[in-house]
Amino acid sequence: MTQVALVPYVLVTGPQQPDRSLKDLLARAKANPGAVEYGSLGVGSGPHVVMEMMNNMAGVKMVHIPYKGSPLTDVMAGQVPLRFEPATTAIPLVKSGKLRALAITSPKRSATLPDTPAVAELLPGYDGDGWQGFYVPAATPREIVARYNAEIVKVLQLPEVRNKLVELGLQPVGNSVEEFARISRSEYDKWSRIAKANNIRIDT
Repeated sequence: MTQVALVPYVLVTGPQQPDRSLKDLLARAKANPGAVEYGSLGVGSGPHVVMEMMNNMAGVKMVHIPYKGSPLTDVMAGQVPLRFEPATTAIPLVKSGKLRALAITSPKRSATLPDTPAVAELLPGYDGDGWQGFYVPAATPREIVARYNAEIVKVLQLPEVRNKLVELGLQPVGNSVEEFARISRSEYDKWSRIAKANNIRIDT
């Protein structure tokens, strides 16, 4: 129905880890194939596939450690060196010094983390943002879909709403029904290609 916001991931590492930048990390991974590990929420999760896309584009292979929950505590403790964390939780931890940010998945830098480079600065064309949106059942009458879309877009244009989303590290959207449908199809195709290329299969 409409896309609410883009949700960037932030590549974070513990403050005691050796990598000071994404360039350092990729150089270390390239020099030591299979020696660099990263954690994620599990096989097929957003943090897993965005990391694999980065690996593919950089020509490196890092070792995936799938968790059944968040590996964030282990990253902060230094038990696992890396993870892609949603901006909403990463930003406060980076600003408090509990984590170090190496890069962000958006095509451009975030206003909330202006000193953190986009992955695309080193790997042109990289775009790994997640997103949130509203959907309705397929049989919903078009006039109702249009009304819902118009009202949600109106709310997303309110300065206080937009400012709050930006403060959280999100990028407000609020697009048309047609544009959101196009983006949904494009995203499905994009991540399907990444999953197939890396043999990512979710256990059922």
